[in-house]
Amino acid sequence: MNAKTIPIENYVEYVQMVNEIRYKEWVYRGHSRVNWRIESSLARHYRTHRSKFTEKTQDTRETDAIRKFRRAAHQYLQHLPERDDLRSWLAVMQHFGAPTRLIDFTFSPLVGLYFAAVDSVSPIGFGEAFSGPDLENKYNRFQVHAINVGAVRELARQRGKNVGVKIRLNPEESQYKIGNGQAQEADFVGFFEGAWQNPRQTAQQGLFMITSKVMMNVHRFLESITSTPDPFDNPWLIFEFKGGQDMYNEMVTNLISANLTAASLFPGIEGLARSMYLRMFEGAKQLD
Repeated sequence: MNAKTIPIENYVEYVQMVNEIRYKEWVYRGHSRVNWRIESSLARHYRTHRSKFTEKTQDTRETDAIRKFRRAAHQYLQHLPERDDLRSWLAVMQHFGAPTRLIDFTFSPLVGLYFAAVDSVSPIGFGEAFSGPDLENKYNRFQVHAINVGAVRELARQRGKNVGVKIRLNPEESQYKIGNGQAQEADFVGFFEGAWQNPRQTAQQGLFMITSKVMMNVHRFLESITSTPDPFDNPWLIFEFKGGQDMYNEMVTNLISANLTAASLFPGIEGLARSMYLRMFEGAKQLD
């Protein structure tokens, strides 16, 4: 079953639709381009440099990266996951920018919208001048993917049966074969939040999708989901926004009103500074 694409005309329509979805039964991921696929940063890294990373070495390279990070992390962090909690180690690595097999999702449809909309405008190079339709086309279409967690977990369990692997409804860490240089035979994904959360993950209501294989085709897996008991008749929805200046401005204005800016999603001075990009849309305010 292919994803069901739902065209969105305005902010209110999006909010009304996602309000019909049961909280914590669906998770969201924003894409600022409509042609982006759901894939991990590690899969994208391997694909970009495929002449360097052969299929035989992909899992051993991941294992080596985990080992090197885990040995050195104590120099920079006060609180560390348990040594054998490799999913949580991957979460720490992901947080600080390392390529991992994890894919960021959120329980919040508005957080998903934020990450879809904010970076959807193509940059204008120095000396370039656009007006009219050419400028309008710089405001790209963007998407928010919504996935039913229960349907994905049930499919993972069924996929395991097909290859003789007993996978629980929520796959255990050992079934991913992380960190031992081996590849899992079955294609499946799971979701987890980690043993402990950093302030950014808490603010973003974040969780991670984890793939059973580093280079797994997530889209092909999701297309094989067949049903969900939710009011929506498809367990994989794509809310697609038409783009353009008016839609971008409407989304930004409403996100600010909902206090969805970098200041709330990235705790600390970095988030405050980054939030100025959107705060400038509010215009100047009278000083007391």
